[in-house]
Amino acid sequence: MKATWQSATVASILSGIVGFGVLVAFSLILWRVYPCPEGASEHQIKLVWFIHVLSEKLFGYLVLALCAIGAAVPLRRNWRIGLGAAIGSGLVYQTAAILTYITRFGLPAYTENNRFWSTICATIAISALFGFFAVWGSYRCEQKQRRANKAVEATADPSRVET
Repeated sequence: MKATWQSATVASILSGIVGFGVLVAFSLILWRVYPCPEGASEHQIKLVWFIHVLSEKLFGYLVLALCAIGAAVPLRRNWRIGLGAAIGSGLVYQTAAILTYITRFGLPAYTENNRFWSTICATIAISALFGFFAVWGSYRCEQKQRRANKAVEATADPSRVET
């Protein structure tokens, strides 16, 4: 597959949407396995919510990293496009999560409980890190080629050699 920005866009969207679907499925399964018991005290309800929020947040970061890798790997021949796809998939994933939250609980609840720019910056950082891991080989090959080209240029024109 030739790495182009169009293929990166498709990979980003597909990876982000599939990743968000996996997170939703995990959340639904978790509520089936560990529901809030009937007649539970306020302490038990808070404990169940804490467990759900913590496990969904941790699993969400794992899925975010896997989305970035999943978008970058098919495009790793060009590390820049692969890295762009990784960041794009993270942003698609997080946008779906934010819109779902706002649809379910409302904008006031989102602004009260979340920090938009912190979320976006963390998403970009995690996606870029894991996306770069996925395209590391391509990056190293390009750097080796660049150094080899500089060495050839230096030997071809002795007047350009610095002393």
